[in-house]
Amino acid sequence: MKRVPLPTIAVLLALEAVVAWQAAAGWRFFPSLVADQGWYLQVARRLSQGEVLYRDVLWSYGPLPAHALAWLFRAWGADVGLATLLNAALAALAVMLSYGVARAILSARAALFVTSFAVLAGPFVGGDLARAYLYAYTQALAWGAVASLAALLCLLRWLPTRRARWLWLGGAAAGLAFLAKPEFGVTAAAASVVICTHGRASRQAWLSFLAALGVTLGLGFGAQVYLAGWSAVWRGYTGYDQTTARGLWGLQPGVLAPLRWTLGVYSMGAALTALWWASHATRGRGLWRLAVLSFGSLSAASMLPDLARGGGQAALAALRGGDWSALSLQPFAALSWGAAVVWGLSAPLLLLAAWSAQRRGASTAWWGVWAFALAANARFVLIASANPFVFAPALAALWLALVEAPAAWSRPQRMRLVLGIAAVGVMNLAAQALLRDTYFNQPRAWLATALGPAAVTQDLAAEITPLQRAVQSAAAPGAPLFAVGFNPGWYLLSERSNPTRADVLMAGLGVTGAEAQAVAADLAAQPPAAVIMPAGYWSAPGAPLASSLARDQAAVRSGLSTWWATLLAEYTEAPVAGVSRWVLLVRR
Repeated sequence: MKRVPLPTIAVLLALEAVVAWQAAAGWRFFPSLVADQGWYLQVARRLSQGEVLYRDVLWSYGPLPAHALAWLFRAWGADVGLATLLNAALAALAVMLSYGVARAILSARAALFVTSFAVLAGPFVGGDLARAYLYAYTQALAWGAVASLAALLCLLRWLPTRRARWLWLGGAAAGLAFLAKPEFGVTAAAASVVICTHGRASRQAWLSFLAALGVTLGLGFGAQVYLAGWSAVWRGYTGYDQTTARGLWGLQPGVLAPLRWTLGVYSMGAALTALWWASHATRGRGLWRLAVLSFGSLSAASMLPDLARGGGQAALAALRGGDWSALSLQPFAALSWGAAVVWGLSAPLLLLAAWSAQRRGASTAWWGVWAFALAANARFVLIASANPFVFAPALAALWLALVEAPAAWSRPQRMRLVLGIAAVGVMNLAAQALLRDTYFNQPRAWLATALGPAAVTQDLAAEITPLQRAVQSAAAPGAPLFAVGFNPGWYLLSERSNPTRADVLMAGLGVTGAEAQAVAADLAAQPPAAVIMPAGYWSAPGAPLASSLARDQAAVRSGLSTWWATLLAEYTEAPVAGVSRWVLLVRR
């Protein structure tokens, strides 16, 4: 194994210092404490108290992230600071893995440049690697990204050495990716299959990889199925992101699967089909160019509404408030949105890179990294961004195919390109530090929770604090509370228990079939002393059913109709001054 030069070690240590600094700056800061981040914290807390995942606690991701945090809670006490430390550790590991992957296909200098850009600037404001891990809406993302990167790196190490241990490690890492979040498992498996196929792996090599993958999945899911049952595990593992309102990975428009995701999936498939056809037919170039052009145009067109809305909102906020200092920062915002357009087109760019690589005969390692990058960005197609968790492999693949490999680029031209990307990175860093519309730059406030003190943004704390006091008065210590909608963090903020297995109650989660029956039975057996729900749930629906809030409201009312009738008859609203986001209901 080659020794790593001291300058490279120094740069990597500096990048890790950046991660540590951002972790310190974001210590105990959970901007989405009420919703997404509160969910994985609440689930881990319940598991640490002895409840069984998927059976006693509904969960819509793999078992790995929930059990990992729950184990930390059992070992060192349930404290929200442990979640920050775990996020930081995963981010630090991702830095090293990203460099290792980039180094497998690039020179040491180029790999450092790519990794540094991903860590410091990222594909868009707030999307740099460190912040992506620290403020992930669920730790399933961080675990899945790290495990899939580890699987890719192990397969890349196997290529030149052909040592079976790398296949065993790669298969185990791919299994962990599946145990975290299914799309990351698919990403790891896709890249591994490409590397083994293109690298002409022997039958024994295939068996080593598949055996490690199967053993890891068997141990991880087998123990969970033994405790919770197959149906509960399957429903949870394939839920939420993938099958909310039965929209499977964007193939059917649903609550979290809008039409443009569907178009993105199908256009991606069309472009890949065109690539295959172009590689097997002499007349395939025209079809390939047409597919990439249409795919890229569709990507750009679908991003324009988001970009226009974001830029327009920023400009209106500055003009209406008369804040000329904020208005002077709009060039940074414009640059950040412009960078988002570029990285949002990473999927069609990767397809163009594949065409270039095919013509020049790219290495097996490059095709493995390319397959990983394309699969990892599949769910980010048409949403104006690249995947910040695994951005470095995508940039490395593009760099080699479009910058280093083509003979048309002279050394001065490459240097100008490097300086241009570095300038964009510096401006993006300035935007991250100066723009006020990024939540990690907003003023923070501290709140008491069941997991110790936690910080949120001041505007959110202004409504949480009076509602916290109202709950303390309405529900005695130890009395159950029920949070309707996507508000799992209220169990932590109120320090009250949930009498049901559903910490999240919305369309596709806890309101249909056996789940709804179980939740209704739990509520009947142990009626909550207080109920918290979004203000729009309690009032008559004022928005059309296309609205996600109205849709969730209708799903809760129809799925738990008997309990809702009990709620209307036995509970009354307790107005709380200064609170407009939620409604507090107490027993009459």
